[in-house]
Amino acid sequence: MALLSIYRAQRVFILGYASLLLLGGVVCLSNERMALFLQLNAWHQPWLDVFFKHITQVGSGKAYVLFFVLLAFSSIDLRRIVGGGVGFVLTYIINKLCKRVYLTHLLRPTFATTASLHLVPGVVYKANASFPSGHAIVSFSMVTFLVLLLQPRWYQSLALLLLACVLSYARVYLAQHCFHDVYGGALIGGLSTLFSYALLQVFPFFAEPLALPPLPALAWIWAKVKGEKAALKG
Repeated sequence: MALLSIYRAQRVFILGYASLLLLGGVVCLSNERMALFLQLNAWHQPWLDVFFKHITQVGSGKAYVLFFVLLAFSSIDLRRIVGGGVGFVLTYIINKLCKRVYLTHLLRPTFATTASLHLVPGVVYKANASFPSGHAIVSFSMVTFLVLLLQPRWYQSLALLLLACVLSYARVYLAQHCFHDVYGGALIGGLSTLFSYALLQVFPFFAEPLALPPLPALAWIWAKVKGEKAALKG
């Protein structure tokens, strides 16, 4: 029921995201990993070097943490923020399991080919743990959470979806990941956040709003706990 209500509220975003996954899946299945990367790497412009080098920072894990810190000072309900935080933790765990345990041997593009590549000056290149793209996970997780949290209009949700695509493609342009890595990150980031947020709505604690912004809510909870302790001592 929670997923159905999310779909009804953000039908355009959900269908847009599903279409991206379908199209991306077809591209991945139709092309060999490195062959597709080499085709994409051949398309570059000087102004895009500068643009993608800087905008990629928006999709970093540090940016996502900063995003949650800023939410703590907003008037958004604490329980909804916690719901998004659970999704973030889930995507973090999946990302680390893939990169550090199961797929750590998978080489990144710059180390998986001897072909001449277009590399952007000033970018640091790693050797392995290519799949999935952590930046793509963060980008789609953050955008999905924003849509669930703010319930924007359909054109605003599509703009956020486009932003996630740009942030994810930046990793391919900068030769940090192949398209397949970015697709995996988009799949993990969006779906993990969507399903974890929907699952939490089943529990009454998350389903009913607290009607207080985060910091006052935390103070209210702490005062209540202290009051109960004092009553027990009395």
